[in-house]
Amino acid sequence: MKPNRKALHIRLYTTEALAAGNPILLTKDQVHYLAQVMRQKVGDQFTLFNGRDGEWIAELTSVQKNHADIHLVEQVRPQRAEPDIWFLFAPLKHQKNERIIAQATELGVSKIIPVLMKHGIVDKIHQERWQLCAAEAAEQSERLTVPIIEELTPLTLLLSKWDNTRTLIVADESGAGKTTAEILGTLKAPIAMITGPEGGFAQAELALLRGFPFVRGVGLGPRILKADTAAITLLSLLANQCGDWNLQPEFRSA
Repeated sequence: MKPNRKALHIRLYTTEALAAGNPILLTKDQVHYLAQVMRQKVGDQFTLFNGRDGEWIAELTSVQKNHADIHLVEQVRPQRAEPDIWFLFAPLKHQKNERIIAQATELGVSKIIPVLMKHGIVDKIHQERWQLCAAEAAEQSERLTVPIIEELTPLTLLLSKWDNTRTLIVADESGAGKTTAEILGTLKAPIAMITGPEGGFAQAELALLRGFPFVRGVGLGPRILKADTAAITLLSLLANQCGDWNLQPEFRSA
């Protein structure tokens, strides 16, 4: 009987190569999740993806406390290119960062870069934890890739190494940016966006950004938005314009 991908609700991200006959090593946390949390047994199936080899149905052939043997049944989705959108932001307080990482992953970004700015209140990030958060969001949203989480980088250093073929959209709360109607319809990937910290961009930072030919400022209306609201609002607009929102969900029936 052909496996029913629609009936499989568990998806796991792995760094292992996925191909028929390849041995797959899951992490201890993944084995615990399958065996203890989801109560999976020998013969149960789930899906695996690694960002390179598409999505595969996997079947448990043995389950122990810290180890599981897996047989790859078949590939059910080939790998495809995803939107080349980068998301840059000044890290925020408390749990807002992980929520933003998860939402950015759901919206399809390919890279997330935390940026150190003058008014930023966070000067250290949990890069490994953020990468895990992105992987979990990719599992839940049925993405085939996981965005790369970069190290926290000072704004000046980031701009000094920027590839000027990638447009950088700045959420400009000063009123000097163009409206979304004026700017978004002209944009194409590769593209990136950046939002400031909870205290906003420093005037010197806005002046620095405006001096680069690849930078375009955009306003987000007449109201002052919180930093996390501004980030997801602008990212949603970019995902609609430059992302893959013209595609329908896979494995769904009307």
